[in-house]
Amino acid sequence: MSRLSVFIFSLIVFTCNAQQKPDWISKRPTSNDYFIGINYSSKLSDNFIETAKNKALSDLASEISVNLISETEIKTTEIDFELKQSFQEKIKTSINKNIEGYEQVEIWQDNNEYWVYLRLLKTEYYRLQKIKYQNAINEAQELFNTAKKNEEQFDYKLAISNYLLSTKALEPFFLENFDSELKIKSTALFNNARNSTQNILNSIKVKNTENKVTTISSNYNKPLNSIAFIEVNSKKIPLKNIPLKYLVEKGEIQTAQTNLTTDNLGNAKNFVSTLFFADNNAILKVVLDIEQLISQNETEIILAKALKKTVPNFDIVQFEKTKPVFFIRSTEKNLNNNLPISIIEPAIKDYLKLNGFVFTTDIKKANYTIEIDSNTRSGGEAYGLFVAFLDANIVLLENLKNEQIYTKQFTSIKGVKQDYVSAGNEAYRKLVAQNLKDVLFPDLGVFFTK
Repeated sequence: MSRLSVFIFSLIVFTCNAQQKPDWISKRPTSNDYFIGINYSSKLSDNFIETAKNKALSDLASEISVNLISETEIKTTEIDFELKQSFQEKIKTSINKNIEGYEQVEIWQDNNEYWVYLRLLKTEYYRLQKIKYQNAINEAQELFNTAKKNEEQFDYKLAISNYLLSTKALEPFFLENFDSELKIKSTALFNNARNSTQNILNSIKVKNTENKVTTISSNYNKPLNSIAFIEVNSKKIPLKNIPLKYLVEKGEIQTAQTNLTTDNLGNAKNFVSTLFFADNNAILKVVLDIEQLISQNETEIILAKALKKTVPNFDIVQFEKTKPVFFIRSTEKNLNNNLPISIIEPAIKDYLKLNGFVFTTDIKKANYTIEIDSNTRSGGEAYGLFVAFLDANIVLLENLKNEQIYTKQFTSIKGVKQDYVSAGNEAYRKLVAQNLKDVLFPDLGVFFTK
């Protein structure tokens, strides 16, 4: 037979054999000794050989995970029932990524399809998994021990991170049930990490250090810059690097920061810049920000997802719409001598009281301080009449920030009388009757509700 005839005959035999699919494609084999993975790819696909193999591996991993899930019962005493589905999905993904020790039994192809048949000896799978399982437990235990040290040092943010990483090391193996000793160790370790983390969250106390209602004038037209002081501690120990967030409980409130972190002394402060009241008060809730406490690279850890459902500790910062309380500090002189009875101070008080404002003699109880500094000077004499000039400076201070928010100077208010003292008193009366009424009082009305 010629070489051409042999080639044609071989080609015909190969083509006939290629068209006949093997039994393992039409009827999936079953085995007590092996996990099996079978799949194919169309030859129209790019890299169809690699695609078919990867799909067969995925099929093999699926059989392993189905076998594990069907053989294993996650009891609620071991782990919260709500986490069961999360574990199952996580394990399927892990098996698919890390499967090894398999063998390629056979391939088959025709003009259109490329098939791959893989299998993995169950005893080999369990042998390799036991090694990985023990290594994972060792890693988890080391992370757990580190977390405990972090917790003892009150570095709670780092402690939570290491507790979460400890449970992450165990996640791919939580459905493994072939070694009861390892199962007991891993379950105990997971639950200890979970309980330790939950205890940390429960122990963190958020406190408004002022612990009182901040009174704010309802239409004070500049940024309030009222400071909310917050303290975070556990077992009376200040906690650093703890994230907080503000939630509006009542009214409409804008803050300089919506998220903030405690300093080394466990304190955080924020400025409330804009405030709209619902009824007569507004309330901010200051909350432990659990989502920020869990780092971004830990968001896929199953335990982290469960912890985010924890109701965080909080305190409130309350603002009350009210007329502001004033304290007046006044130095009023006539020709460098103190007036026996003040003139400017009672005029300002009468105006503000008429509009519902309150005064106090205790500066600690005041929202604002008005400082008055005035004096007269002689201006000469003519035809038996004496001239005096009054200079006055009036300052409005916001006590919370000790900040000057308004100032007004009146200079050379003229008084004419038969002597300098009387001329000085006349200048004071002119200031009250005209300048305060026409200038100062309208200016104050810009700041406060009339």
